[in-house]
Amino acid sequence: MLKFFHTAHTPNRLICFLLFVIPIMLLSMTVSYLFYRDELKHQMILHKDSEQHVITMQQHEAEEIFLHISTDLKILTEFYIKCFSREHSVHSLNKFTEVLRLFSLHRQVYDQIRLINKDGMEVIRINLLGGKGILVPKEKLQNKFKRYYFQDTIKIGSGEIFVSPFDLNVEHGEIEKPYKPMLRFATPVIDQNGDKQGILILNYLAKELLDNFAEHQEAGQHGKIMLLNRQGFWLHGGDRKDNWAFMWPERSERTFRTRYPEAWKSINSDQNGQVVSEGHVYTFATISPLKKNMSSTTGSVTAFGTSKEKVESKEYYWKLISSLPVEQIYKDHLLPAKYSLISFNVILFFLIGPLSWLLIRFYVMREATRRELDHFRTVLNQTHDSVFMFAPETLLFTYVNQGGQNQVGYSKEEFFKMTPLAIKSEYTESCFRKMIAPLVEGKIKHLFFETLHQHKNGTKIPVEIHLQYINPAHGADCFVAIVRDITERKQAEEALKTAHQRLLTVLDGLDAIVYVIDLDSYEVLFVNKYAHDIFGDITGSICWKTLQKGLDRPCDCCPNELLRSNGEYAGKSYIWERENPFDGRWYEMHDRAIQWLDDREVKIQIATDITERRCIAQQLQYTAYHDSLTGVANRLFFYERFDEEVSRAEKSGSKLALIFIDLNNFKPINDQYGHDIGDILLQEVSRRLQSSVRHTDLVARMGGDEFVVLLPGIQNNDDVERVLAQLNETFEKSFRTGSGVELIISAAVGTAVYPDDGVLADELLNTADQRMYSNKREQKRNNS
Repeated sequence: MLKFFHTAHTPNRLICFLLFVIPIMLLSMTVSYLFYRDELKHQMILHKDSEQHVITMQQHEAEEIFLHISTDLKILTEFYIKCFSREHSVHSLNKFTEVLRLFSLHRQVYDQIRLINKDGMEVIRINLLGGKGILVPKEKLQNKFKRYYFQDTIKIGSGEIFVSPFDLNVEHGEIEKPYKPMLRFATPVIDQNGDKQGILILNYLAKELLDNFAEHQEAGQHGKIMLLNRQGFWLHGGDRKDNWAFMWPERSERTFRTRYPEAWKSINSDQNGQVVSEGHVYTFATISPLKKNMSSTTGSVTAFGTSKEKVESKEYYWKLISSLPVEQIYKDHLLPAKYSLISFNVILFFLIGPLSWLLIRFYVMREATRRELDHFRTVLNQTHDSVFMFAPETLLFTYVNQGGQNQVGYSKEEFFKMTPLAIKSEYTESCFRKMIAPLVEGKIKHLFFETLHQHKNGTKIPVEIHLQYINPAHGADCFVAIVRDITERKQAEEALKTAHQRLLTVLDGLDAIVYVIDLDSYEVLFVNKYAHDIFGDITGSICWKTLQKGLDRPCDCCPNELLRSNGEYAGKSYIWERENPFDGRWYEMHDRAIQWLDDREVKIQIATDITERRCIAQQLQYTAYHDSLTGVANRLFFYERFDEEVSRAEKSGSKLALIFIDLNNFKPINDQYGHDIGDILLQEVSRRLQSSVRHTDLVARMGGDEFVVLLPGIQNNDDVERVLAQLNETFEKSFRTGSGVELIISAAVGTAVYPDDGVLADELLNTADQRMYSNKREQKRNNS
């Protein structure tokens, strides 16, 4: 070990101490571990045997209970045969009723004992209430013909027993509360001729069975006792929502099988056994209640559902499981032993530790100094920065690391004959001494500056220098310079400056407003030339004070909150439109949050002038919805407005009316005076129609000389009549065409009211059209 201390890689005293102590401690801990492992094995065997005994005992108790139930059913069946051996009289029925009542009273385990006739009607039902067998009155007896247990029992032969699935009791189509775990044992009853008269059924209140499991667990057993059906659903021992989960379709995945798949695979593949899985010791046994002459079905969780299929005796079973956490065994029995072993090893360590430490300390301290010096030289030579030391009086270099030699191309021997002036061609000695004088005088602690170093081959190297004057307590004073080559940084700064200039050129060349604002303070950080021409130089101002007019707070439409990292448009563009209050033009804004140079969150907005586009869109929309000749609404506008007004009428409970107008003798006027006069006449008629109705009404030209007036919000027919009267006044006056022609024209009208005459636009138009033609024919007869 002494040779080890003198190597180039001598460890510190702690490492040496550990090299001496660790073998001793490893031996002690190995012995402790072997003892601990033996104790673990022993405790596992003891607990497995204990849990196996508990499960076996619970299995036998459960099988005994089922044997008693089947025996009870056979006894009661024999009583039935004796009571009704001669005839089905009232006396026999009363006698058998009393037998059932006394049986319920003394057994105290049957929630219900029922005699059901072959038609499914309950003849006798004894309910166990408050420890008493209560006979249910005849008027409260129910028909159970559609229940699966009646259908499945009435089909089996005499002497056979039907055992229902283990589930919760259902009354009147709903799961009874508080929950009643229930098993139904039923058998057909026959008369003296061997004919089936119905079934006798015992509703076993399985709380007795489940309470036995709970009592054993409370008696000091560590394992949690669970009872599972063959599908892996908990019948006992699960959480509140896990037990009986198959009774609720939405809980169909809450099974032991899905939660502990590996354990269930082993448990379901064997009748009895033990398995260690997922941190638990599972001890299990299989309870198969179906014996000879017994059968069962899948049953139904709904009130009147039918069984899907018959279940064979080997398929009807429950799994009784004890779940013992391995951690519990560790906590109760192994943790004390573990603490004892740990204490022993700690005491041993503190006994041999101080002596070992004193022996090693002397050797380690001597080697530590040598290793620190070697380490210091290695680090300085491996760093990429240059480290120079030079004397204050002569300025000759006294030390240079490998980085300094590589930086300027001189060897160490060459450096020891040189001063800093040899690699700083732009400095004279007097200028250099004047620069370093404040360091010697103690006026400043360090000097930080940039300059150029000259390589041996004449190349200029930009450098960054951190210069200090060192005055140690022992040794000569010296200057220490840490020099970093900043060539790449200078190149990057120049490239960034060029890129910045190019970006500004691009942004200033855009025919759009571009500006950047702080999301928190609303300060304008940048504007391009286009924005500068409109708003002026607003950099540094608050955006809502300079970009808007008359505001005392940020704009209501400002999307800043949406753009933040936790907002709806985080990392996305928010596009919207707004009118500029300065020039009255419309702009489409593209807003997006970005990270600014100082890492704060800012918004960049690019706004493009869309005034002409909006004008064109508005003009196209007007053309699409208005008649090109008269300027009133066209057919398309009418149908859209009709749908809107129908929706309002449905909400308000008001009505909607249509007035269909057809000009009389318009074609002769066209033929006589020409289409130009006819067009002027149509324009004048449209103007008078619009002036005769309310501003909320709609006048639409449907084509040719046909017009429709839409009257929303009317309450009765009087409102329509008033509008008709005004329209009639419109046609009483002559129409001047502006070219000296004065025309008199009349019109035929027809009306229709929503919803009295229909609910669709075409229905009301057809009705109004028919009435208009009827009125037109009437006018012709009157004129003739």
